[in-house]
Amino acid sequence: SGTLELARLDAQLPRPAGPLVLRGPVQFSPSGLSWKGLVIVYAGEEYNSSADVKDFSAPSVDFGVYSPKLQFEGSAVTRGRTVEISRVKGNWLDSSFFLQGSVDIGRLPSLPAELSATLELELADLGIFAQDKPAWERAALKGKVSAQVKSSGNLRDIRGMKAAILVKSPRVSAYGFNAGNLTVDYKQDAGKASAIFNFSFYDGTVNGNAVCEPAKKGLPFSVKTSAEGIRLEKFKAD
Repeated sequence: SGTLELARLDAQLPRPAGPLVLRGPVQFSPSGLSWKGLVIVYAGEEYNSSADVKDFSAPSVDFGVYSPKLQFEGSAVTRGRTVEISRVKGNWLDSSFFLQGSVDIGRLPSLPAELSATLELELADLGIFAQDKPAWERAALKGKVSAQVKSSGNLRDIRGMKAAILVKSPRVSAYGFNAGNLTVDYKQDAGKASAIFNFSFYDGTVNGNAVCEPAKKGLPFSVKTSAEGIRLEKFKAD
């Protein structure tokens, strides 16, 4: 048993992850290890972290990561060659998320998994990823959407996984135009995907469906839409 003080540990992760720096105390014993206040510096952002790892023969872990922009906590346990994630729950900016499921680590390099998640996403938060800031500001994407996600398959082949995603929002806006009662029902399986969507739009409705092949180069897709009852005078007023 004892304490290991990491004055600084640097690691170079594969691109685009970049450098990772760790510093702080880690307590260890024959049966596990733990830490509080271990600082993680990643992609220029600094995070405080805590963890409690028990039973090296069948590890279980409770962990947390905290920064002004991102905070999350979770717990997981290893049963045989399967990691069972009982929860990962947190907040990112004005959005929140919850994830649970299992990952099979006994079939590397493949990572078969079954995961489910819920997400409350503030669309404006996505601006942090925008490469073209002026274009993003012109789009003025706003609104909060909720999503329920179920997925299974190889985590190393996201495009080939089976997934079902249901997205809903009472109100979203882009380029100054407003839509309400948005619903998107997305399905993906065997490299093919489809989505059925509908929303209210200036006293009318818009319905449509889309299909694409995310596993193919160039992401071939097609979209069909229909609209009825839209009040053009209200649309032009916006």
